Amino acid sequence: MKLEAQLLKIIEEQQLQLQQQQQKLAEALEYIHAQSATIEQLQSYTKTLNEKQIEAANIVTKYQQIVRQLSEQSISATLPQTLQDSLQVQLQARLSDLVQNLQIENQAKAILANSLPRLAQSEIEQQLKPMTDQIIKRMTSVEQYQQKLAELIQQVSSRL
Repeated sequence: MKLEAQLLKIIEEQQLQLQQQQQKLAEALEYIHAQSATIEQLQSYTKTLNEKQIEAANIVTKYQQIVRQLSEQSISATLPQTLQDSLQVQLQARLSDLVQNLQIENQAKAILANSLPRLAQSEIEQQLKPMTDQIIKRMTSVEQYQQKLAELIQQVSSRL
């Protein structure tokens, strides 16, 4: 009888260990799912960021063509100043909107802070830093271009 009791106790201990292992596996699976969802969100934000950057580049190209056309043509003395002012205001407003819509860095940090443990968060931030720096450089370049474009428009205006 004593042997049977010992065997039953060993079996119960093994079952308890199996249940604990299953619990740990379930927790690990939940953690993996949370990381996967966060990665998908970051990929979505990156895609949006790339689309906005392409859109900004297209707008800049469009306005470059307009400025080039205006500078190549002989500008009529009757060209209204309001047209030039409107063009400048629209350009500045559109580029400002694009720059403001690209504040994804703060959104990504909020998701990371809420979804991942500290180790995973620091790893993702390290991987995002070069991309963020590159985006900041590009946006700075766009802002500089906007200023130069405004100067060109002003020069065209002064020729009138």
